Amino acid sequence: MSTQDTNTNVPAVTVVGGGLAGLTAALELIECGFSVTLYEASDHLGGKAGSIRDGRVYDGAMQPVYDQIANSIPSDHGYHVFPRWYVNMRRLWTRVGITPQQVFEGGDYYQLSRGTGYDFKPPRPRQEREAFSVMDLVTRTDAEVNDLSFRGFLYSRCYNGLESVSLRALFLNALSIEEYDISSRVVRNLFCQWYPVLKEKNWAALKGSLDEILIAPMESTIRRRAEEKGLQFQLHYHHRLTKITAEDAPMAIEITDNKGSTRIIDRGPVVLAVPLEVLRSLQSDTLFAAEPALANLSYLRAHQFGAIDIYFKHKLPKVPQDHFDLLGSTYSLSAFDISQHWDSLSGYPGTVLQFVAGNCRRLQGLSEVGFMHALVREIREYLPAARASEMAFLVPHPNADQPLFVNDVGTWELRPQTQGEQFYFAGDFVQNDTDITSMEGAVRSGMNAAEAIRQRYAPHVKPVVILPPVAIPEEQLMRLRSEQVGPGRIMTFMKYRLPELLDGM
Repeated sequence: MSTQDTNTNVPAVTVVGGGLAGLTAALELIECGFSVTLYEASDHLGGKAGSIRDGRVYDGAMQPVYDQIANSIPSDHGYHVFPRWYVNMRRLWTRVGITPQQVFEGGDYYQLSRGTGYDFKPPRPRQEREAFSVMDLVTRTDAEVNDLSFRGFLYSRCYNGLESVSLRALFLNALSIEEYDISSRVVRNLFCQWYPVLKEKNWAALKGSLDEILIAPMESTIRRRAEEKGLQFQLHYHHRLTKITAEDAPMAIEITDNKGSTRIIDRGPVVLAVPLEVLRSLQSDTLFAAEPALANLSYLRAHQFGAIDIYFKHKLPKVPQDHFDLLGSTYSLSAFDISQHWDSLSGYPGTVLQFVAGNCRRLQGLSEVGFMHALVREIREYLPAARASEMAFLVPHPNADQPLFVNDVGTWELRPQTQGEQFYFAGDFVQNDTDITSMEGAVRSGMNAAEAIRQRYAPHVKPVVILPPVAIPEEQLMRLRSEQVGPGRIMTFMKYRLPELLDGM
């Protein structure tokens, strides 16, 4: 069975994968006048940016239980914040109808130490040496940082012995990677996008599940725009990519449904917006010969990034409305009190905290119950209420089958480009200007795939609007570069010039 063109001017497009990248590609393709068929392996859209309604729920003693409240409220893959530099994501919000009333604009975050009860505190001021090292990094060229981890970059600089500098907690909490693994190029690009918005309320959260406020409106918008433009949009759940056949030209893909029936798609452009691990599992001799760049996927890594929702029976004291980190947590735990923001929880009498665990290496191979026990044991060291008598429900998300791509040093050139020999690729592991593993990267990659198809098949159509990354203005970068210092001037620079430059950001 083959896809059929539904427009005499342009071919129909197949998108495989209904995560954020695939949905974005589908939306942009519809806007460009292409009919789209979307295949999704699961029973819901969104992927790592999605929500589930039928996840297993446990009581405080970690015994399986059905509860009308916990089972009726969608549970996210993990809580998500949206930094100000998510420019394409925030524009997407407007396009799919997300209103300011549905967004909590946060500006702070807090920290909680072990054994302090509920003594949430704002983070310590940024150390001068820490700020200096980042300022130094953002001025560096690709050639200077491509082959260095962040820790390696620090060791390469003349100031590294002055005092220990570490951003380990940030990288593990946000990106699930150690500072001796993460690419200094990625860290540079992260801060180049973050610094220009640091003085604003620079992150936000949605006042509801991702499915309710983002993913479902995206699907509705795609369907509405297809209807308005006289195009076809078809969505097939429980259809997974099982094979890429390269024996003949052009190459074809095999899609298998949950009943075992298969269909071969050998016509029209194909966007593969599936996770890294799925693509990697399909490698074969013929595919290696036809799409050799995919062999580089073996060098890319993905880490488990777990989460757990805890419904407490009562309101916990002093919990901030902003997200907070558990300082020194073995599993790099951070949390967000969704009961203060989600309308769907307005009637629930207790606190509901969504925790994410950025460092799950010790938890690999554990059962779902073992995963919960490990996290709750540590959470109890920070929050005394995390005991069986005070927890009403727990909704775990080990996410072992949905690992997060990690930005290892030296992997930029190994990541697939948007347009391959035969297919188009989308996903935050695909090369894109955001660079960092993030929802902004996923959205941008979907836009890139749609734009590449437009350029090839409909060059007369208006280009896809892709906003450039937030960047430090060139004149400020030039000022920073002009302040490059040798060992004898470091202390003078840090005492007098660094505060001025930081204030200028």
